[in-house]
Amino acid sequence: MPCWQPPSRSYLQLASRVEAFAVSTKSSPCTSSMRRVPLANRTWQWRCPPLPVPDPRALCLRLRGNILIVGDSVSHVFAQTLAALQGGQRLQDTPSRAEWSVCGGRRRLTYVRNDVLDVAASYGGALTSGRGFNCYMRAPPLSFGAGGPTPLAVRAALQNKGGNPALCNPWSSDLRGADLAVLNSGAHGLPDDVYAAFMRAAAAHARGHAPNGTVLVWRNTPAGTPGCAATKTAAPLPTLQAAKVHIAALGWAFDWDQFARRNAIAARVFLAQGFAVADAYTGTAMRLDGHPHDCLHYCMPGPVLHWVLLVLGAFAARRGGLQSEVGAAPVKRPATIAHTKHKGKQKA
Repeated sequence: MPCWQPPSRSYLQLASRVEAFAVSTKSSPCTSSMRRVPLANRTWQWRCPPLPVPDPRALCLRLRGNILIVGDSVSHVFAQTLAALQGGQRLQDTPSRAEWSVCGGRRRLTYVRNDVLDVAASYGGALTSGRGFNCYMRAPPLSFGAGGPTPLAVRAALQNKGGNPALCNPWSSDLRGADLAVLNSGAHGLPDDVYAAFMRAAAAHARGHAPNGTVLVWRNTPAGTPGCAATKTAAPLPTLQAAKVHIAALGWAFDWDQFARRNAIAARVFLAQGFAVADAYTGTAMRLDGHPHDCLHYCMPGPVLHWVLLVLGAFAARRGGLQSEVGAAPVKRPATIAHTKHKGKQKA
């Protein structure tokens, strides 16, 4: 049986809530042409194994503090999706930082862009297009000490983005009030030794500075989808092996073939610090849909809803159940959607 199945009624209701939020707040909505396809035909629910469909109110009952999301621009869509599920009231939403009031105003959901999870308290220079500071312009200057990558190697890695340096914003102070912290980094390629050094520093910093009992989650990074221009509302591939065959036929773009290796590096680091790991990579590898403008980012709703449920499941495992149902019968679809193959293009 394919891992991705038509959605249950309650899962479709979640997707509908996310879409309504995205459209009304202009928070990463799917394009109008994508929305012409009935929502039931472009919504898919993971069944390997089934994930509980959460009651949004239950999360507020379990939270003892705020929610913090730190990562690159894809994590921004993750934060917007979680805000949609929680009925968040937007306080600010910029490419560098976003905040929503949730749980009837008692809690806050915060997103901070930091491509490499650098833990500096401040950065020099100016914001780049409102998105973040050059990560290397940190205070104090970056040093991983003896045995770590040299400052010269780190600077070269952070600047090696074809003129687009890795971007960072301070997030350490937001840890103080967090009861759930979700970290991610991996879409911005770094040499393995530099990447591992940043991840070790971030994991240790979060473990050492978050309040006692904070649920810490590492969300890994799905690779982009080659050929996404022709598969915006396509059905998922049935298995991970089928996804590998699909990729082999089209070929990886950019450094997407390195994402799995970086995920493995990060998982070892964060597990050693007691983090839960949310595996967004595996299930999303079978999804060809949900890319509105490039082949790496996603619109709402889409595969990112699955990532949110993975993280909420990790929170529930540490704090207590949140589900309203697990395996209800799927809704009836108006039609089926065929797979197509076509070369796509990622926005830089």
